[in-house]
This record gives sequence, C-alpha cells and structure tokens, in this order.
Amino acid sequence: MTVQKWFGLALVGAAAVACGAKQDAAPLLAELRSHMTSPVDSMERSQENSRVVERVVEEAALSGKSRAEVASVIGKGDVCSRHPRCAELEFDSDDWYYEVGEQTSTNAPLPLLIVGFDHSGRVARVWNLRTHE
Repeated sequence: MTVQKWFGLALVGAAAVACGAKQDAAPLLAELRSHMTSPVDSMERSQENSRVVERVVEEAALSGKSRAEVASVIGKGDVCSRHPRCAELEFDSDDWYYEVGEQTSTNAPLPLLIVGFDHSGRVARVWNLRTHE
C-alpha cells in the first residue's frame, strides 16, 4: 500500500469517527432538552437532571457546535451577563447560561450548564454545577 493510499484511508477513518461522534451526541442532547423543561419537584429529579448535564459535558456533546446549532438542539441560553456565576468562572458576557429544569414549589436546586463560545462563535468550553454526588 502506498503512503498516499494509507493517508487517504486514515483521513476517511478519522472523518467517519468524527461524524459518528456527532451523530451519537444527538440522543443525549435531545434528552438534555427534555430535561430543561421538566419540573424539578424533588431532589431525586434534580440529581437525574444533573447526571444528564454531566454526561453532556464529559462526552463533549456540544464541542465545536456553532451558536445556531446549540440553539437548535437545546435552545438559546440566557446571556451570561445576567448571572454572577459566569463572571466568577471567567465566561464572556455573551456566553450562554442554562438552568436545567423548571423550579417548582420545592427547594431542590437546579443543575447549571454554561456554554462558552470562541471568537468564531463555536463552543470552546462548557461547565456544569452538579446537584448529585
């Protein structure tokens, strides 16, 4: 096998892996989106939401996505300028902040997801505040 053929196969393989990773993120991001609007009526529910957020961060499910792509899969977050936690963590004022779940009459905390974008508008980093052990 020539070097050119080997290199070509390596590129095809890398592209397939990269595409597969993005496709595999779709069910997880759909799960996150459903948890974002679900009522948090117990600590157990808060912890369940928190585990989903943690998986999104650990699996880099949003990595490299544009603002438009993030908005289409999980919705547009609140701008970070409204939330002191963003400033504490040195996110930019136009990065996005999400509380995952809808607060009910209980005092169960909501997990947080902060999405930071680079200068070209692509996800560069994410952070989560866990509510589970």
